[in-house]
Amino acid sequence: MKPTLLYDFVSKEDQQALKTCAVSSTALFEQTDCHDPRWKGRNVYVYDLDAVTQNIILDIAVRIQDKIRELENNQNIWLEIPMLSRWLEGDELDPPHADNIEPDGITPNASPWRSHGVVIYLNEDFEGGNLFYSNHNLVVTPVQGLCAIHRAGLEDQHGVRKVRSGTRHTIVTFATEDYNHVAENYSLLDPYLAYLRSEGS
Repeated sequence: MKPTLLYDFVSKEDQQALKTCAVSSTALFEQTDCHDPRWKGRNVYVYDLDAVTQNIILDIAVRIQDKIRELENNQNIWLEIPMLSRWLEGDELDPPHADNIEPDGITPNASPWRSHGVVIYLNEDFEGGNLFYSNHNLVVTPVQGLCAIHRAGLEDQHGVRKVRSGTRHTIVTFATEDYNHVAENYSLLDPYLAYLRSEGS
């Protein structure tokens, strides 16, 4: 499977609601911390958002999970907790990386359980910030509502071009074939955990 680009994956109404939430969540972003300084202040998990926004994102998450299962013809794929992700002017992620292994192709990274990565653009009123896939010579033009799905290994190494101006807002999430990992980490998000249990365990 090459990276899959799904345009208008998010409805116009939900695009606007999610963009408004992302833009107004500056304080939440600034409160987040991470041992890796690249991710400090960048991501806000869905369980920290208001109930209306949670429900919108959970609906999207269910559809993402179903789409990955369809693409891979594999029902044993589960989505991790989605996040709002913010990239400020000057931010970038280059050289490209994989989501489940180090560039040497041998050393596991901090998330070796991941099978897929997902990026959904919530806005396009910024310059730069293009998602790119180095192995496929593919540079993705930011389009609000676009969902990009890729495999987590070296075959779909990817990065983010420097944001030249404005702020890039996305939803980021990952998938795995390890249901126990997802269930353990969804303990704060009962509605989606209930969905996972009803669908596959």
